[in-house]
This record gives sequence, C-alpha cells and structure tokens, in this order.
Amino acid sequence: MKIIKDSALNAELQELYLSNKQWLADLDFLEMELVFLRKRFGESFSPLLSKEDEVKMAKLLAVDLDIDQANILLKNDVKAFLSTIEKQLTKDNPDFDISLVNRHEQLIKEVTGLMQAHQLVKSKIFALGKKALASDPLSIAYS
Repeated sequence: MKIIKDSALNAELQELYLSNKQWLADLDFLEMELVFLRKRFGESFSPLLSKEDEVKMAKLLAVDLDIDQANILLKNDVKAFLSTIEKQLTKDNPDFDISLVNRHEQLIKEVTGLMQAHQLVKSKIFALGKKALASDPLSIAYS
C-alpha cells in the first residue's frame, strides 16, 4: 500500500511542478507582450492621439510598468516554489506539509490576478489605439 501512496504523492508533486513550469512560460510571454505594448503604443501611436488620450495612454503604460515589476517579482516567487518542489521530488521520502499546497493556491491567485490586470490594461490600450487609428486620415484612406 505504501507504493501506491508514494506514487500518488509523486504524481501530485509532478503535477504541481508542471503547472508551475507553465506559469513561468506564461509570465515570460507576459513580459514580452508588455515590452511590445510599450514600444508599439507608447511610441507609434503618440502622434495620432489627442492630448486627452495621450494622457490616458501614458497612465495605462505606467500601470503596465507596474504590472511588469510585479511580473518580475512573481516569476522569482514561482522559481523559488519550483525549487522547493524539485527538492521534494528528488527525496526518497518527501517531507512536506499543507503549507506547500497553500503556497500553490496563493501563487494561483497571484498569477491569475496579474494576468487579469494585464488583460484589462491591454484592452484599454488597444481601444485607445483603435480610436487613434480611426482619427488618422492616412489609415482611413487605406481601409
């Protein structure tokens, strides 16, 4: 019976490990997307924006920078958690408690919250970009 219990535990630890590896990939993608948004919308769309919309865009891009900073910290937390799981996976007799599961749940909330915040900011940035393009006579001529 001990073998079944240990293999089930090992499978659960591997599942935790894989989901955290996926989070790292998602957070890496988020980082690249944040850079893209700042470059594309911060630089390219500025001449097309009204003064009011330019202020809105600057505020949104500032929030995006905050998301980027939170992303860096969260990636470090996920990497540290992955290291903890790796250590447990390599032990003959894993010795962990409920705090590992609680930390995983906390990371789920943090990753989800960061992704949702980014999606909200991104949708607002795209809306301002679309509005800017709609007011550009050159983009209307080529539509």
